Amino acid sequence: MPVDIPLLGARTALWLVAQLHLFFAAFVLGAPIFIVICEYLGMRTRDARYERLARETSKVVAIAYSLTAIFGVLFAFVLMGPYQPITNYLFRALYPVWALYGLFILLETICMYVYWYTWEPLSRTPARKWAHIWIGILLNVLGTVVMLLMNAVGGFMNTPP
Repeated sequence: MPVDIPLLGARTALWLVAQLHLFFAAFVLGAPIFIVICEYLGMRTRDARYERLARETSKVVAIAYSLTAIFGVLFAFVLMGPYQPITNYLFRALYPVWALYGLFILLETICMYVYWYTWEPLSRTPARKWAHIWIGILLNVLGTVVMLLMNAVGGFMNTPP
């Protein structure tokens, strides 16, 4: 029997933080694709509106990335507290996946900050602009790998014994 969480209950708390984490994670995965496309269109058409749209959307992604991490940690704590046996089992059974997940989250975070903080310096010449777009593409690839790793965990959990 899981330990109950005051006011909400363990199941409701777990659902709430998991759902919020998924909402923000979906945005953090999808928005960088939109940003890189806008940045490319801005460079290709020389229309500053695309560049401005990409830059403004990046600000929102930085905030959403932080919220995704916060709700992900809350999800882990709510899962580890009331549902300790299943959490221990999942960590033991899928330890290589969790290790890769941690590594790719770290790489994605570094890439996101490099992408954000190099926007101005790498926007001065076309060659540098291409370098910045490639950093954005790498950010998207890393985010997709993170999603695939968590889908592996979800697939394991949803597979009948």
